[in-house]
Amino acid sequence: MRFGEFLQARGVLRAEEVEEILAVQERTNVWFGTLAYLLGFLEFSQIGQVLEVQRERGGLFGEIAVELGLLTPEQCRQVLELQQAKHVYFGDIAVAMKYLDRAALGRYLEEFHRGSA
Repeated sequence: MRFGEFLQARGVLRAEEVEEILAVQERTNVWFGTLAYLLGFLEFSQIGQVLEVQRERGGLFGEIAVELGLLTPEQCRQVLELQQAKHVYFGDIAVAMKYLDRAALGRYLEEFHRGSA
């Protein structure tokens, strides 16, 4: 279960609010392939190759790019580190949009992590 689903199941957020937060998160967070391109590790055509394989069989973009020989494991690690450093979390967006306050976010995150452990 994802955190937004958890909050919705608890009646903290409505489905429309979860969708709104997810839309902001999607617009805000940078995709792995985009970062790899910006770092000069991949060309657009190579991103297309990876996405085609990903559509056919699923899997993580970075792992597929390494399998195809388009990225080295070290390049994959570098992209992942940057992606994680720049990631904006669902709860932080919910606070910024005033659906939750910071204290409530902390309580719900603690409950969410206890339940998923």
